[in-house]
Amino acid sequence: MQQLKFYFSLLFFLTQITASKAQTKLFVKTDIGLSSMRYRPAIPMGGRFGYGLGVETLMTLKSRSDKLKLIVFNPSLSFVKTAYSLYVANAANSNVVAKYLRLDLPLMQCLYAGGPAHEYYIGAGPFIGLPVGGHFTSQSTRYKMRYGNTSASNRRGNDVGLVFKLTTTHFLNTDIRCSVQYNYGLNNLVPKYYNPNDIRIRSRNIYLSFAFPLN
Repeated sequence: MQQLKFYFSLLFFLTQITASKAQTKLFVKTDIGLSSMRYRPAIPMGGRFGYGLGVETLMTLKSRSDKLKLIVFNPSLSFVKTAYSLYVANAANSNVVAKYLRLDLPLMQCLYAGGPAHEYYIGAGPFIGLPVGGHFTSQSTRYKMRYGNTSASNRRGNDVGLVFKLTTTHFLNTDIRCSVQYNYGLNNLVPKYYNPNDIRIRSRNIYLSFAFPLN
């Protein structure tokens, strides 16, 4: 609970910073798409449906006068569902489904085009994902997520990687932002002391997002 309060406080602090800038807004967003985790050493399986629901903001940290290049901070706090297929020796493949709260902190270099009516951004950069709470289900058994890198943990406490995002504003002549985003996780999410067989699980998520402004 203390960790959850910290994440909410951090996001609130970030939104207060961005709210002080007229060009930034706070959005409610929803994500849908494929949220397959890359599991090794098993044969890769197909992506599984995933979703997210939360809030995000957008802060321009540095821009050129022609607005062709932007450095953008795009924090969000969401309830997410991710999934992957797990190979089990001498048994049928099992789907693992995880549901948890996650704070994402991507920092992107963006290219900008368009005008006030329709704006387009394409960006890429590093991200940090910080999970809190949640549970996962494997072979019909539900487990509470225990974050860390010890024998008592069943998931690493953070994810790092690269994010690629394409965004258009005023989707269908509304105030909605529409984005396509791909997360390429680099961290092995399996704790070191819980991994005698060198199993590697990394996030590979592609989402279609719709963001609705609150201010």
